[in-house]
Amino acid sequence: MAKAASPELKTQKPNEEIQGVFIVEGAGRASKVKFVAVKTGITGNTDIEVTEGLKANDQIVTGSYKTLRTLKNGANVKIDNSVAKAEEKS
Repeated sequence: MAKAASPELKTQKPNEEIQGVFIVEGAGRASKVKFVAVKTGITGNTDIEVTEGLKANDQIVTGSYKTLRTLKNGANVKIDNSVAKAEEKS
């Protein structure tokens, strides 16, 4: 879950952080990220419940905190699901 300022959300106060995630739009070389504001529910040590803001098949960008904080809206991304596939086999 990333907290980042989004230029599309004009109702925010200066320097106010908005809870949200980056989702992938497009496919292949045309894959770009889009910041989506979300509302959260139950929060644990490693998991956060998202209660509003996402659709059923949205693909969420995951990564280290540092990487997500530097990611920019509209940036190109390469999808790598190799870790997820390895976990599914376990």
